Amino acid sequence: MSNPICPGPTSVVWEITLNDPWFDFVQSGEKVYEGRRYTEKVRQYKVGDSLQISHYTDRERPSFRTKITEIKVYRTFQEALEQLRQKV
Repeated sequence: MSNPICPGPTSVVWEITLNDPWFDFVQSGEKVYEGRRYTEKVRQYKVGDSLQISHYTDRERPSFRTKITEIKVYRTFQEALEQLRQKV
């Protein structure tokens, strides 16, 4: 999954996978932030790009797409939890 799908000249659709319960939480809108290690791939994500999200183990479940509206970078996972908990 290292190659993005390119739907147009200015936005990219990145493919990611999630397992339960996170897949259902993101799909329903209950979970509005998705945390990822700041890898080389993730550094390429831009506001306006989309994530095509597939279930990690159940490939029969329909995937869905969501738009990246904000990107936040934290030094530690704990810092992210403390900052985002205030917004949830």
